[in-house]
Amino acid sequence: MHTTCPCKTTSIKLEPKEVKQNEIQRCQRMKQNIYGCRPTVCHTYHPQETHMNNECGSRSVIKAFIISKLLLVTVFFHYILLQFHI
Repeated sequence: MHTTCPCKTTSIKLEPKEVKQNEIQRCQRMKQNIYGCRPTVCHTYHPQETHMNNECGSRSVIKAFIISKLLLVTVFFHYILLQFHI
């Protein structure tokens, strides 16, 4: 169990309740964004994930470097072929 994450469990009992509304109340309720609320606290960092930052994503930099060099060599040979009509 992770001790650095403050995880609390609570149970909420929900019981259905009939609500009678007229058309104006229904429109006003639909305009309210009651279900799209963001959480009050955002956890974007965890201390145990710092070692992953050095390992993840490094291959993409090497791959981009190799692709750019390959593209440069291809353009160079294409230019030579056009100049000497080979």
